[in-house]
Amino acid sequence: MSRNLSQIVADLFARPTEGKELSTQIQRLGLEIRTVVQGEDTILGKFRGLLESFREVLPDEQQRYQAALQALSTTSKLSRQEIIKAMRAQLEELKIIEKNVMPSLIGWRDGLKTMEARSQGLKGEMANLQARIAQLEGEERTVQAAIAARQKDLESTEKTIKQLLADIGAEISALNKKAEELTAEVPAEKPAPPAAKPLPQKEPGNSDAPARKQKVEIQASPPPQDTKFQRKCPMCGGPFHLLELENKWQCYTCAYEEPDH
Repeated sequence: MSRNLSQIVADLFARPTEGKELSTQIQRLGLEIRTVVQGEDTILGKFRGLLESFREVLPDEQQRYQAALQALSTTSKLSRQEIIKAMRAQLEELKIIEKNVMPSLIGWRDGLKTMEARSQGLKGEMANLQARIAQLEGEERTVQAAIAARQKDLESTEKTIKQLLADIGAEISALNKKAEELTAEVPAEKPAPPAAKPLPQKEPGNSDAPARKQKVEIQASPPPQDTKFQRKCPMCGGPFHLLELENKWQCYTCAYEEPDH
């Protein structure tokens, strides 16, 4: 666990807390867990950020996931399989956090057992010391009330923390599943070898002087740009350029690529 997360867990279970204070500490714990698992510097955090940034540009969910995966792969220099592996690792990290957090409740359980033992001891004293019955009965009622309150807080805390971790795990699993589906649907493309350019040939009977003249004329009057080298990106609508040597189209806005058919 991170240092901040460890401190929050220590504060949460260091002393009995009730009501709003307990709820606030659990909320702090949830925020810190999300920061550790889904922070901006993690693969999952970057992927979620890209999805959100493409929400208005790409209303279609599948296109948005495709664009986010492609952009993350380009910026992080990771393959899609490596991105999925990184998100799985963050899911495993969440399980490790759960293993580290839940044992801290043992202290509360031990305290509960101590109070229950004290309750039994007080009952024994009342049987042997009739003179102190009134005092001991009052103390016993107080302890029973504390037991009930602690039991309620314990059950509520266990349920809330488990639900919190389950929700975060479900979010990660859903993102991971979607990424796996998209990765399975779009296999990695192998770039085609560049086409060999034909060498210029001299026509029989022509001298070098006409050839040089023809070359000057071509340089003086370049042909207009062929529109086949540029069109709109099907993902974001930005300029879509043809990389002729790599035999593929590439968008400079969202990094989407597709082969040149």
